This record gives sequence, structure tokens and C-alpha cells, in this order.
Amino acid sequence: MFEGEPKKEDKKTILADYQGGDEDSGLIGITLWERDGSIIELEAWSIDGTDVTTWPKLDTIRPLEASR
Repeated sequence: MFEGEPKKEDKKTILADYQGGDEDSGLIGITLWERDGSIIELEAWSIDGTDVTTWPKLDTIRPLEASR
């Protein structure tokens, strides 16, 4: 019924994990993903539950581990 090879496991890895934000945009996480040596996604996500509508200002961006 099905032809072709089965799909390989989707192995993507994190290249960078940062955070930033201000009073207007809240605290935003930024994650850069890669698969097979190519960048595949730049993700912005809420750390504090606010809606993500803008990217954080550059001067607020810090490594995510710094807050853990």
C-alpha cells in the first residue's frame, strides 16, 4: 500500500538559547535550531506567559542559562 523509504527521525538540535524583553513585550525566549548542519528555525516564545508580538531589543538579550 505504501511505497518509498520510511522517514528518518527528525533530529534537530539547539544552536543557541537566549532571552530578552522589556515591560511591553514581556520576557521572550529565543532559540536557534539546526538540522544536518543547516539552520532551520529561529523561534521566539514567551517565558512569562505574555503574547509574543515583537522581538526583544538587542541590548536586553542574554544567554538563557544566566537566569536559571
